[in-house]
Amino acid sequence: MAGTLLAFVTAVGEFVSSVMLYTIANRPISIEIMNQLRMFNLGQAAAYAVYQILLIAGVLLISQRFFGVKAENTL
Repeated sequence: MAGTLLAFVTAVGEFVSSVMLYTIANRPISIEIMNQLRMFNLGQAAAYAVYQILLIAGVLLISQRFFGVKAENTL
């Protein structure tokens, strides 16, 4: 499970391969953040970044809830 979460977080923020593979119709969020920063739309870039953080946090919370270790079982 830890490997899956690590792969998900890395894939959401992946930038290098996204530059090579994206099209205008399906831009990844990391490319869109870069484009907004390039056009000096800092508010919109920050909004995309918050959305990305909330997406990752949501997946981590859901995975913890369904697959996580209970608090009493830890050291």
